Amino acid sequence: MYGAATTSLSKEVICTLRAGVSTACLYPRVVEEALYDLALAGVGHVEIFINTHAELRTAFIDTLAKLMRRFDAPFPAYLYE
Repeated sequence: MYGAATTSLSKEVICTLRAGVSTACLYPRVVEEALYDLALAGVGHVEIFINTHAELRTAFIDTLAKLMRRFDAPFPAYLYE
């Protein structure tokens, strides 16, 4: 089985890898435009690459979260930490 390993106790460990795309891949587009394009293209897992401290403001993060909800895409929880 791909992504599985057997331990010395014969328990199977399954590892799941999810591929995604970073908003940085669409540079020089601004983050919200890059995120929109990725969501529109159906990319289910994204890394939001923050370019400035201003993009860490709650209002900006909320705008990105709203965009992700519009496309039923998971929003990276690390942005709220």
